[in-house]
Amino acid sequence: MAAGNNDIRDKLLDDKNNLIVNKSGTVKKWIIAGAVIVVAVMVSAGIWSGLNRGDRPESSGQVNAVTTGVEATSGGVTADAAVYDKEMFRDGKAHFFKYGYNGTVIKYFILVGPDGEVRSAFDACDVCWRAGKGYTRRGDVMVCNNCSREFPSAMIGKVSGGCNPAPLENKVNDGKIVIKNSDVIKGLTYFRDVEGI
Repeated sequence: MAAGNNDIRDKLLDDKNNLIVNKSGTVKKWIIAGAVIVVAVMVSAGIWSGLNRGDRPESSGQVNAVTTGVEATSGGVTADAAVYDKEMFRDGKAHFFKYGYNGTVIKYFILVGPDGEVRSAFDACDVCWRAGKGYTRRGDVMVCNNCSREFPSAMIGKVSGGCNPAPLENKVNDGKIVIKNSDVIKGLTYFRDVEGI
């Protein structure tokens, strides 16, 4: 009887080992197929979430970050301001930037409205800022990624309060957009203790 139990145990162990590796040492096809399916689902989910973000820099691959010591795209960062070429904003997109201050990342965006005026605002509002989701540009409106309210791009920076993107002052001189660091720091309260950051 003991010999019979050992035979059964050896057979079960052999079958268990064969579920993963066959006699030649190669992985079974169903494990490979399962891994391929898992990878395909993960890639699809990543692409879908990227498509749903609109013209956010994370989905476009652009890195338009302004952090301490990093040069602004087509402009520069000084001790006092970030400077951008106005031409880079004529593509009809909202360009998103980040500024690091005392361990907090302050986010803002710049766009050119349908009237040709430069608009800038923090990527947050008085109502939804704690969610940390910001805005996406769809056509000629900025859409809150938290509550889905829409705001005409021509009004960005002019209207404040509620779910409107919080205005960020900018100056345009000789085709350059200047955003003072001191003005960016005024938005610090929108980005402290934020859930989505």
